[in-house]
Amino acid sequence: GVVCVSVTYWYMFVYTYTPIARASGRSYMLLVAICTCLIFISPALLFAAPSNVVCMLQRVIIAGPTVGIIAACLVRTFSIDRIFRQPGVRQRLLSKRLVMMIIGFLI
Repeated sequence: GVVCVSVTYWYMFVYTYTPIARASGRSYMLLVAICTCLIFISPALLFAAPSNVVCMLQRVIIAGPTVGIIAACLVRTFSIDRIFRQPGVRQRLLSKRLVMMIIGFLI
């Protein structure tokens, strides 16, 4: 998993301005990469001394990024569905601000 995330980060930062990276939605890819990194870091909290703060952080660090990945996938699927629902009609694109607000609402 760590190798796949590292390759994704490398691809994202080296080929940021290529047509493939632009078409895949860099904001979604960045959100999924950050959430995946947080999920990989979360087991480190299991080695910390138990306290109220550590227990709260464990729940937030494990559940938050998982929900973030699911929300990004749902919004991306919604965007693709809107495009292919009526192929002959030009759909209005969702702005990045609106997409991030929807993801924030889902989280």
